Amino acid sequence: MNDGLDKKKPEKNNSDADTNQQKPEYKTQVANIDDLKAKLGLTQKPKPKPKTTQPKPVEKKPESRQAKPAQNFEAQYDNTPLDEETLASIRGGRMRWPMVVAIVGIFALLIGILFGKIMRDRKIDNRRTEEARFLLHYLEHARGTKLNREDGTILETVQTFNEKVHTITKGLTNANTPQKKQTVQKSLEDFLKNTQKFVGKSAYFSFDSAFPNVIYNQKIAFKVAEFINYVHEFNRLATLLAKEAKTWQAIAGPDPTKKQYQYIEIKKLDENGFSLNEGTWLEAVDWKRVQKQRGVTLVPVKPFGAKEGYYLPVEKLSKLDVTPMARLKASVYKQLIFRRVMKGVMQLKLQGDKLDFPTLKKEIQHYANREMLFTMF
Repeated sequence: MNDGLDKKKPEKNNSDADTNQQKPEYKTQVANIDDLKAKLGLTQKPKPKPKTTQPKPVEKKPESRQAKPAQNFEAQYDNTPLDEETLASIRGGRMRWPMVVAIVGIFALLIGILFGKIMRDRKIDNRRTEEARFLLHYLEHARGTKLNREDGTILETVQTFNEKVHTITKGLTNANTPQKKQTVQKSLEDFLKNTQKFVGKSAYFSFDSAFPNVIYNQKIAFKVAEFINYVHEFNRLATLLAKEAKTWQAIAGPDPTKKQYQYIEIKKLDENGFSLNEGTWLEAVDWKRVQKQRGVTLVPVKPFGAKEGYYLPVEKLSKLDVTPMARLKASVYKQLIFRRVMKGVMQLKLQGDKLDFPTLKKEIQHYANREMLFTMF
């Protein structure tokens, strides 16, 4: 019995030993399997949790009249931290408003500059309109200090004389017969007298009166200044012609209906035993200061070229008709002066062709007839 019991006990112990030996072997197998799965990538290691940042308190907006039902933010949002891209987007949104304000400010500045330029250009256009109106009024209504009421304005005086210039030049050009030349010569004498009258009127414009202020329209100002200069040159040529007219009148010769006398002093001269009379031309004889001494009548005379005169007995005076000589002399000089007069008249005509006021007036009216533009200042 004991033997049997003894035999059974060792068997029990052996089974316990066997079980004790099997347990650690199972654990190692499980560990080996986990390691194997980890190596094969079948299992994922838990990622380390990123550091959480404390969210900034959100400013509550005032609730509207219809309050929205309360929302469970904890149910909708988790505490997952934001990545760097999302954080950069949020920071960009915070910087967006200053940038928008700056852009709007720059845009408003550009609009202001553009608006100011438009207003400035409008103001300059208005000044050009005013300037054109002033110039047109000055050229049409200016009156010289030496002009009478019947003469009219400076422009009217110049235009009237310019018409006479063109009339006389046309007549001189068409004078191809002796009869026509004689008729034109009489007209030329009258024209030269009118030239002297025109010069005495000083009918020309003033640059200072035409442009008292700043010039805004350079194109119109140049045209007006050119016209004023043409009128000045027209007056200058008329002045030269007027001087020629004085010479013309001085050598026109004696009146054909009258005789012209010249006095000569007679002196007794003995030439080789012969008694002769010597004559000296006298420049002046003053019959108003005649004197009588011892029964002799004395008259003051002055020979040609002498500095002083003297009393001469009337018996020693001789009167000579110099009309033929005066006419011959006048005819010779008249031919010479006629060429200079003709040249002066033609120069005056060419200068008068430049006085095209209707064309200038049309250019000025292009600006003067415009409506005034609206401006803020």
